[in-house]
Amino acid sequence: MTAYLGRRVVGLLVTLFLISIAVFAVLTVIPGDPAQMVLGADADPAAYQATRVRLGLDRPAVSRYLAWLARAVRGDLGRSLYQDRPVSSLIGARLGLTCALTAFATLLALIVGIPLGAFAATHHGRTGDLVGRLLVQVGMILPEFWAGILLVLVFSILLHWFPAGGFPGWSAGGAVAALLLPAVALSLPRAAVLGRMTRASLLEVLEEPYVAVARAKGLSGFVVLYKHALKNALIALVTVLGLLVAQLVAGSIIIESVFYLPGLGRLVVQAIGERDLPVVQGAIIVAAFLIALVNFGVDLIYGFLDPRVRYR
Repeated sequence: MTAYLGRRVVGLLVTLFLISIAVFAVLTVIPGDPAQMVLGADADPAAYQATRVRLGLDRPAVSRYLAWLARAVRGDLGRSLYQDRPVSSLIGARLGLTCALTAFATLLALIVGIPLGAFAATHHGRTGDLVGRLLVQVGMILPEFWAGILLVLVFSILLHWFPAGGFPGWSAGGAVAALLLPAVALSLPRAAVLGRMTRASLLEVLEEPYVAVARAKGLSGFVVLYKHALKNALIALVTVLGLLVAQLVAGSIIIESVFYLPGLGRLVVQAIGERDLPVVQGAIIVAAFLIALVNFGVDLIYGFLDPRVRYR
């Protein structure tokens, strides 16, 4: 197990290193001079040169990247060009909401997707299977931003049950009410994918001999399904869940804009509009780190569920 864990840690570090190179390279070749954007088109030449030196733009790209990497590993992601604040503090103030939204959406996807897939699998070839597959298809083709707009129209404007946007703070009731509709909009496509994968995995597992033996022993259908069949179907579901959580982190950029939530997604959108490249770079790196961390956790869970993986 130690060797398996070591390989996963090395893979995580290599992934983050390659992502940092890719992000830095892309932002370097983007047209536009950050010093010119900070000072304006009519800036004094002396001030312009001084700003380029302050931002490190007078040095080669490789030197700038190595200097940025040395600071980043210590938690220093630079300073915002427009707000003149540390990028790490700007991200830290927004990161908690994005993580809470992602966790909430993941929980909803699990609560809806796995029972829906199990219901469809146990009613294979019958009306329940048809209804389950229909719901899965609708969920998969419904764009999350469109689902968010529909939820606002119904539950905020027509019924006045939940706020249409904004975030009042971390009080228990207010936070849940503000995050519920965005989390539902984010979770619907992922719940549909989980439902489809659960149905496919269970249909395969339910044909295994040990399931027939469990039924022959007189065990109830619930026990056979959730204690024996679903436990072995989780191996495929865990892998899919890791990919879905990564999509949730990326999808929060759109949903936070739809619901006007002050999370990491809106920070990225605002920074792109302002061409605040240090903030864009830092936010993308942090989001990539979260996604890589989720995949790292999935690898560990996969190794616990399937011992064969640890010894390959």
